[in-house]
Amino acid sequence: MIGLYTGARINEVAQLKVADIVQESDVWCIRIQKTVDPDLAHRTRLRSRQSLKGKASIRTIPIPKPLLDAGFLDFMDDIRECGHPRLFPHLSAGVNRKTGETNARYSLAALSQFSRYMKDLGFPRGVGFHAFRHTIATELHHQNVADEDIALITGHSVSKRVPVLHEAYFHKKPAVMRRKQIETLEKYRPAVVVPAYAKGQFKRCLKDKRRFYP
Repeated sequence: MIGLYTGARINEVAQLKVADIVQESDVWCIRIQKTVDPDLAHRTRLRSRQSLKGKASIRTIPIPKPLLDAGFLDFMDDIRECGHPRLFPHLSAGVNRKTGETNARYSLAALSQFSRYMKDLGFPRGVGFHAFRHTIATELHHQNVADEDIALITGHSVSKRVPVLHEAYFHKKPAVMRRKQIETLEKYRPAVVVPAYAKGQFKRCLKDKRRFYP
């Protein structure tokens, strides 16, 4: 559902931490960023199990209203109550067998699960999570939304201008950037009905800490 409404890459979604969900000026947002994992902290370099494709990927996205209406914040409350730092504690970042270092690829487990889900629904081979990203960008483009404004949502790099644009908006005029993002997201309303989250729905699954990954 996050992928559907934001076009975020699957690893960006799978690696989200509770701390990445923030409220800025009364607007609930998702921060796509890379933060230090305390248990991996080192004297000379700060390490993380999160990974990013590039500088343009770093962004803060307002949580679309359909996600909030579907109970996203109730889901967040349940995750906080279980005490795990990530939104999806059952996903593993993976470990390099040779070095023992993290692969920072939470997407591998998510891709496998999502592929099975799509297959069960009857979708042909090759239709995957990335289709959400392609669809939101294409639909907004067809509505004549500027590439730079689309990139503020998707984190695409547009002729090397977006990192500069993002930096200018975020650091100098964050309110302007947030307004542009909200206006852009309001133009994208896929014709689907998403299920509402029932608070406490995953209480049993979140009870067994032995099944959690760092």
